[in-house]
Amino acid sequence: MSKKQKIVLKKLVKFFDKEKIKYAISGGLAGIIYGASNRKLFDIDLAIDKRGLRICTANFKKYIRPFAK
Repeated sequence: MSKKQKIVLKKLVKFFDKEKIKYAISGGLAGIIYGASNRKLFDIDLAIDKRGLRICTANFKKYIRPFAK
């Protein structure tokens, strides 16, 4: 995990804790955390509930990009 990804993850976790949003780290990052992978990462995969999604969407609009068609 890159230095920038660590910074972003810490900020997200702090935000989730402040807003009382339940989350789960998944994908390659989870594999690295649990020692099952050492591949290079380019993203952070998280699972959150609908309430958390609404809060995150409202707070992080400028960082959210639609999927390409």
